[in-house]
Amino acid sequence: MADRSEELQPLLLDAHAFLWALDDSEQLGANVRAALQSGRQAWLSSATVWELGIKTLIGRLALPVPLRELVQRAAVDGGVRVLDVTPEHALRASELPMIHKDPFDRMLIAQAMTERLTLATRDGRIEGYDVATLW
Repeated sequence: MADRSEELQPLLLDAHAFLWALDDSEQLGANVRAALQSGRQAWLSSATVWELGIKTLIGRLALPVPLRELVQRAAVDGGVRVLDVTPEHALRASELPMIHKDPFDRMLIAQAMTERLTLATRDGRIEGYDVATLW
């Protein structure tokens, strides 16, 4: 994946980036890890919280502790800020070309574009959009 990141833009963590950053997993991209360790501001979309909740509920994701606790720990210990979904984000997502069909990823793309954030993701399908990415 090509990195089209702005050095000073805060990061918007996708679901994988969020979970792997919490666990300090080796699966977390080296560039994302370095950005987080340097103190670059990180955001978590409320859409990602919803996505993780759904995946947990239907058995596609097992978490070591309740999702609520993970989000609170990230906010308190990790300084991660939660980005609410706004009508502008929803409108922007609805206007995106159908390169990527996952509604949660489309929302993250729209939020990153609208709020001028760099999307921390390893999802190569996102390269089709004019959004800064980092992995």
